[in-house]
Amino acid sequence: MRILSGYISETEKKERNEAIEKISKQIKIEGELIGLYEKTAIQIDNKPVQLMFRMIMRDSQKHIEILQTAIEIIGGHDILIKDRKEIEVSFKKHLELEQDSINKGDELLKFSWLRDNKGLSSLIESWRDDEKRHHKFLKELSEKSFVPTNSTEFASVFKEETFFEERYLKSKKYWEEKKI
Repeated sequence: MRILSGYISETEKKERNEAIEKISKQIKIEGELIGLYEKTAIQIDNKPVQLMFRMIMRDSQKHIEILQTAIEIIGGHDILIKDRKEIEVSFKKHLELEQDSINKGDELLKFSWLRDNKGLSSLIESWRDDEKRHHKFLKELSEKSFVPTNSTEFASVFKEETFFEERYLKSKKYWEEKKI
């Protein structure tokens, strides 16, 4: 495991290892769920129910990737400004398409016959809400810092992300060299 993000106290190292252990266990559970959903989908003749089980199965696959990403970040892999700059152009297109999907979902939910079918309405709402989460996540990825800052630090009010990222990288380099 690679926990190198600057100086980390022994307490934080212990907590990070504990978090990684808990997340790893959840990844195994998600894997078990995937198998169960697939097995159930195969056994069911009803096509819409099969598709729903497979939809939930893919969510569990997505959960594994989310959790693995968290492990990578906790373990010391960074997401820096330069990493996000490489995909800045595609962010704009992704955000436009996600917003268009949200709008389409809202438009579909205006049909009274669709709203009267609670199961169908729930499916469309679920899809639209996923698109909202995607949109929110992409905005956060493109706008928010992924390096630690102290919210009680006075400088955080006046400094930009580049200041904190540079300071973080200097600290990380110092502590990596000190370990040698």
